[in-house]
Amino acid sequence: DYTKKPLITFAMCTYNDTSLLTYSIESLLHQDFKNWELLVLDNSTTSEEPWHILSNYANYDSRIKISRSKENVCLLYTSDAA
Repeated sequence: DYTKKPLITFAMCTYNDTSLLTYSIESLLHQDFKNWELLVLDNSTTSEEPWHILSNYANYDSRIKISRSKENVCLLYTSDAA
């Protein structure tokens, strides 16, 4: 039994496609281990739907932190920014 649990950080980048976005976030929310944070970078999505979904989750759970890139950049840069 741990008296001090480590914080686990997950990083995710998203761009337009929402097919797995909700599933991925819900998967984290339903874990037994609760000491985690999720950093999500929206890679300048052209659709507002992903940002709307992310905003709702961020408002629901303070462990979910979102940010938005001003321009679409390659995965390497978005991962660094998250």
